[in-house]
Amino acid sequence: MIIEKFDKQDVPQLVELYKELTPFENSLDSADEFYRKIAKNPNYLLLTAKENNEIIGSACGFIMNSLYSGGKPILFIDSVVVKQNSRRMGIGSNLFFKLDEFAKKNHASCAIFVSTAFRVATHEFYKSVGFINDVRGFRKEY
Repeated sequence: MIIEKFDKQDVPQLVELYKELTPFENSLDSADEFYRKIAKNPNYLLLTAKENNEIIGSACGFIMNSLYSGGKPILFIDSVVVKQNSRRMGIGSNLFFKLDEFAKKNHASCAIFVSTAFRVATHEFYKSVGFINDVRGFRKEY
């Protein structure tokens, strides 16, 4: 398994993988445009985990300065997904390890992400990689 920064040629595979994460439709054109934008932004880190050139996992992190943390950066994590048949093989742990490195390199004070409430088994995994469940997340859809 190889974990690397996203490459624009990965757009079709990544859009397909996200179908395991969310019911939202994501066109190749809009995804391609988005990934071109974040590729230029050093505050983003979009990772892919690959096996035999097939994307089997992905995670995205974004560094943002925050008044809440005394001006120190915070790492926001989004779109963490590992293919159903590739779970429990260390892929998620390795993705989070790379996000931790990115956070530390950018002097982040903490990492934050949300997960849907029904994914109880996944929450246990998040605890195993160092996250604590001491906040409550809210979402507003538009």
